[in-house]
Amino acid sequence: MSNTSLTTKADRWRESHPPESVKWTKAQLDSEGFDHEFEESYEPFNFIKELGSGGHGSVAEGKSKETGVIVVVKRFDVEPSRADNTFAALRKEVDVMRKLSHHHITRFVGSYTTGLRFRILTVPAAICNLELVLCNFQKSETQKSDLERAIGKPHWPIQRFLPSCMGCLAHALQYMHNMAIPHVRHKDIKPANILFNGNIVQFCDFGISKTFTTEQSGSTGYSPKTIRYAPSEVLEDDKHQGRPQDIFSLALVFLEIFAIYKGSPIQEIRDLAKEKYADNIPGLLDWVWNHCVERCDIQLYELLRRMLDHVPDNRPTATQVWESIVTFATQDRVYFCGSCCMPLVLATRTEEQDKEESPYPLDYRREAGTNKRYGKDADFEVKFMKGERPNFRWVRCLRLTKMSISDEVYDDTPTTLCRKRIFPPPDSNNDADEACEAWESAKNEARIVRKFKHAHILKLDGTYQHDNCYALLLTPAATFELQYFLRLASIEPEKRTMSPGDVSTTLREAFGCLASAVMHVHENQLVHGDISSSSIFIKDGLVYLGHFGQMVLEQRRKKMQGTHYHMEDDDDKYVRKNRYAPQENTVAPAHLHTPADDIYSLGCVYLEMQTVRQGRTVMEMEKFLYSGPWKNIESKLNDWTKELERGDCLVLPSNKFWQCLRMMLAAEKHLRPTAQHVHEVMNECKTAGNDLFYCTFCSSSQRRP
Repeated sequence: MSNTSLTTKADRWRESHPPESVKWTKAQLDSEGFDHEFEESYEPFNFIKELGSGGHGSVAEGKSKETGVIVVVKRFDVEPSRADNTFAALRKEVDVMRKLSHHHITRFVGSYTTGLRFRILTVPAAICNLELVLCNFQKSETQKSDLERAIGKPHWPIQRFLPSCMGCLAHALQYMHNMAIPHVRHKDIKPANILFNGNIVQFCDFGISKTFTTEQSGSTGYSPKTIRYAPSEVLEDDKHQGRPQDIFSLALVFLEIFAIYKGSPIQEIRDLAKEKYADNIPGLLDWVWNHCVERCDIQLYELLRRMLDHVPDNRPTATQVWESIVTFATQDRVYFCGSCCMPLVLATRTEEQDKEESPYPLDYRREAGTNKRYGKDADFEVKFMKGERPNFRWVRCLRLTKMSISDEVYDDTPTTLCRKRIFPPPDSNNDADEACEAWESAKNEARIVRKFKHAHILKLDGTYQHDNCYALLLTPAATFELQYFLRLASIEPEKRTMSPGDVSTTLREAFGCLASAVMHVHENQLVHGDISSSSIFIKDGLVYLGHFGQMVLEQRRKKMQGTHYHMEDDDDKYVRKNRYAPQENTVAPAHLHTPADDIYSLGCVYLEMQTVRQGRTVMEMEKFLYSGPWKNIESKLNDWTKELERGDCLVLPSNKFWQCLRMMLAAEKHLRPTAQHVHEVMNECKTAGNDLFYCTFCSSSQRRP
């Protein structure tokens, strides 16, 4: 994993249970049983079951004549005229694949040649592949039950099990892409190359068939089924085959799984692009959007948009895909990642966890810990010793960054908490420095949040230490990030299964409530520095300002003024410009943030909210703003603001509201109003029906009792 402070159940199992060697012949082999040459007339396996075939060769279940062991045998018959090149290429591929060791990757256990025949051995022999499941899932209830029994979860329908495979596949791909060996990639991701070993989903093949066909014929080696999942840049020029292409293909597999999860026949998706999905990406994304009914659907839609980007460099990495998808969960707790690949903090490992059985992908239960309570202080005075665990039950993962993991938990009350655990950074070699940096970051953030006494800022409920991990407990644990709330609000109410509540009231009141919250931050001589629709949360119709990590970084930067210091944005999940940052920040990202920066960012959020209030969508706004060069963004913001203003009949006094918003988005920071001025303007605004632009809490007091 890219973040060595995190682990998973699958990682722990692999570390504590290294695979045993598979003795498939009595012949003298190399240390791992690869690249053995037998006489041309000798075949060491009886092939007991044919599993598949194609132009590249065939696959069979084989039983060793000498040891009786059963493996999967991939068989290639090599053309004499191309034998040297083909054997060299295949051996090179196998040499890489034999080094792979992951819970969700089939294990390479050997290879051999007999004359012009090349054989690759893997385990285990799979029950079926994803292609079979997708195509047969809806044919009959009997067939459906047979598939569910085969996969090993008869009481957990495939329709609920398949989404969990997405995170497991993403975790396996990020393991592969992050290996020390250069240029490791799969090259042929498609449902036929995804197997089920009981309830464990696994990648297989890794483009070996493509390598074989290319060396044999000199062509690209793509089968019709492979072409369907390939991006356009690869189909146009095979030299573009790389990690971004794996991401594109994986997105299409996710899309097909999503179709089954939604109860649609797989052919409905495949009919949208007869031969190549790359020919109709907009149509595919429209299909996904039309089937979005709750938060996790929209989260997946946004992820697929990035994974299927026409520009390869704009696609997220496999690590970023996994970090996103572990946070996807439905209202009735269908998770889009198996529990085996959910992130765990490495520092909090216990001896009991070392004795765990092989990780089961659908076991999301968390055992109760000790009766010791967490502290209500901001100084982490309560410390859980080795072998102790806090008494929390896990609900869902919320967010991953380089130095923290946030999740939703509850203890002995029905009210859930947002738990943010801060741990040592993975790229330091000094243990003392690691612990010190994590401690300083956690302590500073706890003290900053404790300063706030405001109804619309997340509240610090308590803290604790667990080994080198420092946990902050915040309330409330929100139902939505504003970015997903705005998208869900654009869906017709009758389609939603997860209601965002009274959208109109929530968005209208959010203007004054957020202005009041930002004003409170500035009154405390602080700058948020990271205001966006992903740092604002919705719970029971109220908005809350959160994500205070940038404030902590600002404190460190102030201490280091006068020294050479480059600050990286640890929280960026994708390599992209911060669309909520003013132009001066994108030019000089290491400068100290000012209150004027917060006002600009809040103006961008306001523009998104007003866009949705006026019956438009955030996607429309994004397409208008970001379809051209970034240098034109200021003029485009002004144009979009004018367009909304012309169609506005929802705000009174209209001229004062829009004048304030235009000044918040001013390119020159000295022209931007203060938070207090914005707050005063929002307090004056109302609708034609005299509905106010702040909530009942703010009408009496902007402070917590």
